[in-house]
Amino acid sequence: MNPLEYKIEFTYELPGFHRTDIFYADGSGHNHVAKVSFKNKAIHIYCDGEMDFTHKGVRVRNNSQLDDAGIYTDLDVKKIDQNQWMNNPWFDAYLEEDDKFEHLDVGMLSGDIYEIIISAMEWLGENS
Repeated sequence: MNPLEYKIEFTYELPGFHRTDIFYADGSGHNHVAKVSFKNKAIHIYCDGEMDFTHKGVRVRNNSQLDDAGIYTDLDVKKIDQNQWMNNPWFDAYLEEDDKFEHLDVGMLSGDIYEIIISAMEWLGENS
């Protein structure tokens, strides 16, 4: 796999780079995050699922509320009490081919943007 042959486009830039899914959860439950292209195929990465947890007395339902809860970095995410999660988001992948989108249900779920981008690159390399 030659990473230079792949094109990765992010939908929007976050201040600083965050790997964890909660920084990409905007409350809609299906938020486009990135597109990974190789040859004639592309995989779109979405942050799916609703986020709902409480941290330091603050209920968090979307990424704009993270600062209020003191969540600024990926390391801060690890400080969230797992018993305080009601719902959590995740990254999911969808294949774009011939203007149609197909959910890729082949183990491409992740809470880490790096991991799902690498999985998408591997899948495209094997299936293009």
